[in-house]
Amino acid sequence: MRELRCVTFTEQEAVSAVVDHRHAQRHLLPGGMVRGLALNIDGKNTCVLKMEDYDGNKTNVLVKEQQVAAALVAYCLSRKIPMPRRSRKTIEVIGGDITLVQVIANYDLLKAKVVALRR
Repeated sequence: MRELRCVTFTEQEAVSAVVDHRHAQRHLLPGGMVRGLALNIDGKNTCVLKMEDYDGNKTNVLVKEQQVAAALVAYCLSRKIPMPRRSRKTIEVIGGDITLVQVIANYDLLKAKVVALRR
């Protein structure tokens, strides 16, 4: 049995988190505006920032799952939302929204029964 916690983000929150995290890591984006975010474009948990420069040229910036998860965790921490340190964190697309899934604990029920019987 596992204990899960899920935090769902709007597109605007996810874009803000990814852009802020990339700036903090000094991974610069092309000049211009972020026009949107495409999720799960290749069957994996990746996203693409849709960029448009000041001349109207469009570019896509691929962001991998680990980078998106790290950006969302940093976004939550900056807003004082508690994040369990030892949880395994992944991202999923649920209902069209990006969701940070955290596996907080794994419970081994058989092990718990053996301990209870020994008492």
